[in-house]
This record gives sequence, structure tokens and C-alpha cells, in this order.
Amino acid sequence: MRTTTLSVTVPLLLSTLTSALTLDCSHIRVDKKRFNLEKLGGPHSITVVDKSRPPSIHNTTYTVDICHQLDRDKNIPKAEQCPRGTYGMINSQQQRSSY
Repeated sequence: MRTTTLSVTVPLLLSTLTSALTLDCSHIRVDKKRFNLEKLGGPHSITVVDKSRPPSIHNTTYTVDICHQLDRDKNIPKAEQCPRGTYGMINSQQQRSSY
């Protein structure tokens, strides 16, 4: 059995806009209320595995960091990386077994 992988990375936030902005998670104000979201900072990911379309398996990983720009993922080819300044991204992989 041979497996082929197709990887597609889609940025959620454009770097052009976000690189000019800096979010201070320790000082958020909404309707005159102050919030400190600093403890929620850092990259958080969730992966969804879809086996409903055999023989393919689709893995989709959603990653977000509300306080900092995401670092480059060493496991994703350079051409498929999200632009610098991205706070969230989706990485989708399709694996198909050939018989």
C-alpha cells in the first residue's frame, strides 16, 4: 500500500494587515471592561480526521495564537507556509492509499 500526501496551507489573517498591528493580550478593553488574556497566548491546535471518503483520509489542523504571530512550522514545506504576521492558519492534508 502506497500513501501520497497533498498538503495545502491557507492563512486566516493576512500579514499585510496584521504586521502593522500588535495585540497586547494583557490589556484588552471592551465596553470599558478590562481583560487579561495573556494566559491564553501561545499556539493552540486541533486536528480533525475525516475518513468518510475512502480510500482517502483528510486531516485538517487549525492553529491559532491570539496573542502572538505564529512561528513557521518546520513540518510544512516553505512554499506552503502562511505569510509572516499570521495569527491563525489551516493546514489540510489528503492521504490516499493506492493498491
